[in-house]
Amino acid sequence: MTPLRVMFGRDLCSYTCFRCAAVAAFKTSYTKWTLFLLSFATLLAMIIINFLFKYFFAKPKEKIPLAPGTFGWPIIGETIQFLKALHYGLVHEFVKERTKKYNSNVFKTSLFGQKIAIFSGPAANKFIFTRGNNLLIGWRPNSVQKLFPSTSFVPIEHDTKRAQNVMSYFLNSQNVDKLISTMDSISHLHLENHWKGKDEVIVYDLMKLFTFSLSIRVFMGIEDSDKILKFYEKFNVFTQGLLVVDINFPGTTFYKAMKAGNELRKEMKAIIKERRVELLENPDLSKVDVLTQVITEQDENGKYMKEVEMTDKVFGFIIGSYHTTSTTITLTMKYLKEKHEFFNEIMEEHNEISRNMMPRKVLCWDDIQKMKKTWNFVNEVLRDTPVLQGTFREVIEDDITYDGFLIPKGWKVGDTMLKADLHDGGFIKAIKVARKLSTKENQGGGATSAQYSHPQLRMNMNEISYYSYENVVLEKHQLEETVVVGVELPKFKSEKLLKDIFEGKKPNKCVNLDEAVAFEVAAR
Repeated sequence: MTPLRVMFGRDLCSYTCFRCAAVAAFKTSYTKWTLFLLSFATLLAMIIINFLFKYFFAKPKEKIPLAPGTFGWPIIGETIQFLKALHYGLVHEFVKERTKKYNSNVFKTSLFGQKIAIFSGPAANKFIFTRGNNLLIGWRPNSVQKLFPSTSFVPIEHDTKRAQNVMSYFLNSQNVDKLISTMDSISHLHLENHWKGKDEVIVYDLMKLFTFSLSIRVFMGIEDSDKILKFYEKFNVFTQGLLVVDINFPGTTFYKAMKAGNELRKEMKAIIKERRVELLENPDLSKVDVLTQVITEQDENGKYMKEVEMTDKVFGFIIGSYHTTSTTITLTMKYLKEKHEFFNEIMEEHNEISRNMMPRKVLCWDDIQKMKKTWNFVNEVLRDTPVLQGTFREVIEDDITYDGFLIPKGWKVGDTMLKADLHDGGFIKAIKVARKLSTKENQGGGATSAQYSHPQLRMNMNEISYYSYENVVLEKHQLEETVVVGVELPKFKSEKLLKDIFEGKKPNKCVNLDEAVAFEVAAR
């Protein structure tokens, strides 16, 4: 019996110990669960109290309104009205009409299936070209993206950087005289073939042909007249599809543009292949045109462009050069015909340059610098009728505000270059700044333009001296920013020179070449 009692005693002892441990564990678990529920209830109570306080007592946060305007018809929006204005060169009227209607320099609309805020006025231009660098990024409509396939894999900022690298080669001091000589020769040839002996000419059409011939010669090295004419006809069809509704259906403008683009790309493929063979046979071949520069251009990783990107780059250069330039020349001739007093002065200036050239027959850079009256007149034409009617950007950061209105992230922003009003306060202020700078430089207050070794820099300083008038009220230190566009500056010389002139302000070189004309008009 004794062994049984011993075994029972042990079980009883074990059971008692187990029971005590279970009770202790339960109490511990109960305590933790109670603490958790208490903490949760406290947190929930704090959230509810905070919500009730905000709802009943806190001042409600003011909601920033969207810009005034209308999105128009579903999907189509106001695209038809915009394209009609664009066709007739009346985008400024499209903008002015709505600016007046909504009594605001920013309004919302819908173009190409996108929600867009249209900006206008000097303040808008300043916002976009200064603060906008960190808030906005360039945007292309769907039609442009489809006509330029490389936009699908080349970021726009990378595209701009490479374009600047390529073009800087042709804008440096070593190539300026060569380019001017080419332009002079083609000008004489064009006048001889298309103007001489004619009783009447259509100026704009001939100017487009002239500037296209010049562009394709400089950018691609093509000199054959028949080949240039074929390219010109296809490019005219191609460019008509840049800003249209991208409906790729037979008979539509966009369909024709896509077809012309494919034909142009086949020809470009053969030209690139031929140029590569020439470079392989002669690695030291001079980079005589933009196409050769594009083929040999490498990024920071040593990679070359893809063939489709090369083609898009060259096409972009040609389109950007011949359309705006032909429009400017046509408008200049129109105003010269209407303003006989200026016509006579400019003719006298060119006759004087011709007399001083003898016996030399080809223009050079020094001759161009002497065309001050001509340059001033062209600038006034651009002020009165800007050739670049606007650009588009996309809001990439969080929602931004401008002029008291909200522009949500993902929206597009359109800026327009309207006619600069001579009586506008901002315009007068800009003129006075330039006058003061000019007066000081000409009086020996700083280095004169003749002391600059870089010819592009000399041109910029001469542009400033154009505004040499009286009644100056602003000083150099009052300038907010200096901007250098489209010039390859020697870093340790010219940048330091500009900083010294403008009292330590580092020049801004971030303005896109495509926007240079727009920026100049906005600033002046």
